[in-house]
Amino acid sequence: MSRYTTVQADALRRIGRPLEALATGMRLDSELEEIFRRTEEGTIGVTALGRDIDAVCKNGTAFSTDPATTTGLTYGHLGGRVMKAGSVAVVAAGTVALTPSVTNFVELDPADNLVKRATGSFTAGRLPICTILTTADAILTTTNTRALLGFVPPASITGSLLTIAGKTKEIEIALGTIAATTSFSLIGPAAASTLTAAVLLQQSTIAAHDSNYWTFALTNQRTANPMLAITPGNSSRLTGGTGVTAAVVRPLQMHPTPANLAAAVNEPIEFTVTKTGTPADLVRATLRLDLTFEA
Repeated sequence: MSRYTTVQADALRRIGRPLEALATGMRLDSELEEIFRRTEEGTIGVTALGRDIDAVCKNGTAFSTDPATTTGLTYGHLGGRVMKAGSVAVVAAGTVALTPSVTNFVELDPADNLVKRATGSFTAGRLPICTILTTADAILTTTNTRALLGFVPPASITGSLLTIAGKTKEIEIALGTIAATTSFSLIGPAAASTLTAAVLLQQSTIAAHDSNYWTFALTNQRTANPMLAITPGNSSRLTGGTGVTAAVVRPLQMHPTPANLAAAVNEPIEFTVTKTGTPADLVRATLRLDLTFEA
């Protein structure tokens, strides 16, 4: 990797022509590059104990710059290791193609253990490594942005960092035996969330029928938006729906519009069971809603 643009390198060569004439093949820009390289790779100015430096970065733990593979608008990095989900993930050495004439944000993507480049800012959920300012055809400056120390302050873990199990709030309500059209009121979680599942369980078997059937609906009472799909699939109709089997959990179909699934803090939600004709009663029915949060 050259720290000089093509124009700067040409200027140094012109200044150094007397040196080239005296010492065949010796170029001023190349000699300065070598001085910089030895300074950066040596221990000049380092006051820490050698064992302390080894403890942090020996054998390539921090994805250091690889001069051998860094050239032009290609940034080369060494491999490294990082703790992920309770185990050590090994990141292989590689290269990253940089965007010209901007600040590139080089970061580790924990999803696939690859070093990548972003523009504008670092990507949430990725590990910052460095920023690289480029010219039209070369790297101008590289700034280290690694944070070797970190802590998790209280109440700072968002849902986006949790597993599905960790970020899911479940609301379960015993509906009892239902013999007629009935509505039930529920209160959403104390955090903005999204409905991801609704399941129904009851203890009687009801055959599918086109004249005698039950229909299930879920409504956000604040917005009046339906949260379940308005289709026969959410009924015990014979055409388009399915019968009800005792002691078997029945998933209900979500509304296809994502905005309809959004729930604000303490959202009022209404579950309605509508009776058409004379279907058998729903016995000891239970409803569970799964809502997940990201913030």
